[in-house]
Amino acid sequence: MISMFWYANALPFNSASSDFYPQMVASIAEAGPGVNGPTTKELVGPCLEAVVHDVDKPIAQFKVALGALFTTLALIYQERDILED
Repeated sequence: MISMFWYANALPFNSASSDFYPQMVASIAEAGPGVNGPTTKELVGPCLEAVVHDVDKPIAQFKVALGALFTTLALIYQERDILED
């Protein structure tokens, strides 16, 4: 049935090479028989929001680190200009 899902939805075959594919299969196996997958409404709502939240946190951390780097670089260039004068 997994392959039928692939074919019926025209999923790219290289999706099976994704790091998330074995994790998904393991999650389904762990949930056991009778598990229901997320609905379309859940996928575009709470499921997507959770992923966006997971991505937003490292982006915010990166922006803070990048800001600190730019501040450091600005200070270095300022000091260099002062020393050259």
